[in-house]
Amino acid sequence: MVEDDASRAPLDFLSHNCCPATCLVRVRSFADSGGYDEAMRSGFEDWDFFLSLLSTRVDAHIAIAPEELIIYRTATTSSNITSMSHRIDLMRHIIGRHHDLYVEHLEAALTGIEAISLSRLTLWETLMRGEHNPSNDFLRHPSCGDGGMATAVRLSTRSMTPLTTRPGTLPSTATPTEIPAPETTPTTTTTTAHS
Repeated sequence: MVEDDASRAPLDFLSHNCCPATCLVRVRSFADSGGYDEAMRSGFEDWDFFLSLLSTRVDAHIAIAPEELIIYRTATTSSNITSMSHRIDLMRHIIGRHHDLYVEHLEAALTGIEAISLSRLTLWETLMRGEHNPSNDFLRHPSCGDGGMATAVRLSTRSMTPLTTRPGTLPSTATPTEIPAPETTPTTTTTTAHS
């Protein structure tokens, strides 16, 4: 079952990759989209693919399953981490490949990126005011597709011995000063609505 509010349209994918895990795609939809760009070896090939997939039909969307179906582990050598040093170049490549979509929906793309920036500023301001430590929440539930997972993995591997956690849980061995490592992301399965 897929919840209505978990469906993602092309505009949702302009600012970041909204689909952080395993996906199921109809063979015809895969072929119609042109598949993955095999030249994209540095990362973001899934984001590029989803934009291509969503551009094939007017009614195309990606549905996100509301419950966890897989465990996704991110290692420090994962392309999720290593691609961050090339993030701007990779975004340029994606924008170039989907130029017409970005031009047509420039406002949605820019406001989506700004919304991500504002949420990070709010997180930082809350931390600086000492109201509570939002870092623990962020590291247990990092954002996906916008560098959040990569940041959480980098922070956890530099600051402490990683703790294994399930999404939404704090390990019983953790103390208030420890930051749990994001061994898993909130997991999803995606499908397309193509018939």
